[in-house]
Amino acid sequence: MNHKLLLSIIAASIASASLNTSADTLFRPRASLGYSSYELTLTDPGDTLSESSYLKGGIGVTIATGQLYFDLGFSNSLGATYDEGVTPGEDFNRSDTTLTIGYVFSNNMTLFGGYKSGSSEFNNSSTSVSSTKFDASGPYLGLGIGFPSSGGTWSFNAAIAALSAELTDNDTGIPFNASADAVGFGLGAGYSMPFGSTQGLSFKANFQSYDYTDWEDPNYIPPDIQESIFAMDVEYYYNF
Repeated sequence: MNHKLLLSIIAASIASASLNTSADTLFRPRASLGYSSYELTLTDPGDTLSESSYLKGGIGVTIATGQLYFDLGFSNSLGATYDEGVTPGEDFNRSDTTLTIGYVFSNNMTLFGGYKSGSSEFNNSSTSVSSTKFDASGPYLGLGIGFPSSGGTWSFNAAIAALSAELTDNDTGIPFNASADAVGFGLGAGYSMPFGSTQGLSFKANFQSYDYTDWEDPNYIPPDIQESIFAMDVEYYYNF
């Protein structure tokens, strides 16, 4: 399958000048709590397939040595439901995983890249299987910039990624398993605020929008679908 480029947001929690840039190795675990809204929409005629607003939790870890860092992050929705316009209140689950390697330059610019994966499951309470599952994953490459202030660091970033998506449905007369590429965009910002010599908080917000086109399936051809995600998070981290 041919990949298309898309713009996406990689959260601005630690991919900035707030990282330790000495020769010592930094080990930074973190935990987060946030709010997110998720929506799938048919781009023509613009009908909403499903939407959900929910709390989410996350964990992650960063290992940095000098100006190079590696990061692994995971987040998952907490007790979420979705509304498809007909049967509101059905079970919904969203998970995201990112694996990142980056380099922080002396001018507070960051070059980073890695692999990201997101999965959305829409479960019909009348069946024992997931009604619909929407997965997308692929590599990404991006730039970030940090602006130190008296109390912490502001940071902004964006990335280019090549994603492959898969849409599966087990709750129709003809179950389908369709695949497509994506093109999209995103904007994000964050603020990292240390307290003491080892701990800190990060606040971040981002918006992502992905357009999935040219679906391929032997039984069914879905129309173009737009996936939109907005999230706000508060993270607590500890440096070792």
